[in-house]
Amino acid sequence: MTLATLPSIIKKAKTDVVAAQLDNMQKVADGWKAIADERQEACQEKERVIAEKDAKIDALYIQLGTQREAYNAKVEENTELKVYKATNEVKLCMRRGCGDREPQSGY
Repeated sequence: MTLATLPSIIKKAKTDVVAAQLDNMQKVADGWKAIADERQEACQEKERVIAEKDAKIDALYIQLGTQREAYNAKVEENTELKVYKATNEVKLCMRRGCGDREPQSGY
């Protein structure tokens, strides 16, 4: 080794060190990219699951609304029938075919 070749040896060593550092940085960056990709996939999967659950909840609320409407219709019908029955009970005469109507209601 001569003094003339020493700067080229040092330059080559520096180049090798820089290349190794760049290679190491690239490996670290690739590792972080892999982690980021995994997290993104996990987030997308969770969003898909949440969207499915939201759709199921929406469908159940629609079904619940339909059942509530049917229930309310039955309650309304039942109330109308109770009023009709009460009206007919007031109109009912205890004695049939006589002028002395009981109860006296004007019907």
